Amino acid sequence: MDIPEHLPGEPALPQWSLLAVAGELAGKLLWIALTLTIALPLCALYLPLRLWKGRPPVVLEGRRAGRLLRRAVLTPLPAPGLRPVARLALALSVVQQAALGPLFGLAWLIDELCFGAALDATPIRQPLFELSAARSGSTQLAHYIEDDPAICAPSALFTVLPYLWLWHLLGPAQVDALAARFLARLPAEFLERHEMNPLRTDTFEVLCMQFQGGPIAACLGPDFVQAEFGTARLTPTNAAWWQGEQLRLIDRIARKTLLRHPGRRLLLKGHFLALARDLQSAYPDARFLVVLRAPEPRIASLINFHRCHPVEPLVGKIPWPYLVTLGTQMEVDYNAAEAAWLAEPGRRCVVPFADYVADLPGTLAKVYADCLDQHTLPPHLPTVHAPRPRHSYRIDRSLSALGVDPLALRPGA
Repeated sequence: MDIPEHLPGEPALPQWSLLAVAGELAGKLLWIALTLTIALPLCALYLPLRLWKGRPPVVLEGRRAGRLLRRAVLTPLPAPGLRPVARLALALSVVQQAALGPLFGLAWLIDELCFGAALDATPIRQPLFELSAARSGSTQLAHYIEDDPAICAPSALFTVLPYLWLWHLLGPAQVDALAARFLARLPAEFLERHEMNPLRTDTFEVLCMQFQGGPIAACLGPDFVQAEFGTARLTPTNAAWWQGEQLRLIDRIARKTLLRHPGRRLLLKGHFLALARDLQSAYPDARFLVVLRAPEPRIASLINFHRCHPVEPLVGKIPWPYLVTLGTQMEVDYNAAEAAWLAEPGRRCVVPFADYVADLPGTLAKVYADCLDQHTLPPHLPTVHAPRPRHSYRIDRSLSALGVDPLALRPGA
């Protein structure tokens, strides 16, 4: 697939001198050494607790770490591949994340020791799972629902730092500082395209993939991402992630959120279609909300959006051919799996994207009636969409410019 990596008007790709590359790699090695200096003494406490309570889902699983390392160092990558220095940097990133295991794992296990009984006793009643494909408008809709004082949802910051003991210690100033640091890590192009607020809810499984090397996997080829984290359906290769770490994270973070906000209904928003049937089994009274958007504009938006994602600095950007394959094959598969799931029995509320854009009060009335059993809308809900700044995106390639036939993305094509 012959797609130029850079076009006029797009942000310039970084140019690294030999000295700068050496400095970046040396910094990674120093960071790993400092982390291990702190983490290794903690193993005397962490490892016995892990044997007792099991591996925390926020700790990179050993076999997945091995697959990431082999892919980064030894496995030929699909065209156009990555420079050897980028692959080395990604391998070091895997080691960095593994080195953090005792710290994050101990933080999780402290919660289990301090709050485990209370969490086990916290019921999850009639949870609302907003389960829509990427770039469908689901984040904005989740924010409207989240504003309801009868609803609670884990914020993005709480999802990546899901430790109740930590949040008991943090004051407002510390929370604001953490939120600012969270945002500072994100490129401007990313924030232009996504309503990211660390103190509001966001795509749950994407945030959780960071625990298991998701951002690293994204740079190592579309086939690898699909095998490890494919969102559409369970496979022998991704089941360990979905039915292992992700299902545990959903349940535990849901209970932690409800423990912090007693008496409320839970909202969890994501693209975790692969787990839909497991969630129906685990929570028989769950409600599911789906926003349906035509595949062509959704997939075009997704490809450009992923090009803006923060990745390892020495990689620069995920190659366009990888993104095109992910955006077409993976998302077309999602559309097919979504249609099959919606045809099955269950408590579903399906919202066409065009209706959501054109008739916000009608859409919210449908959501509240079908998902929350309320036939009168709370007064706080908006009647028109909040104005959003429209940017002249620097990264905004059309499907045709990426060599994709839009008609081939439609169901049944």
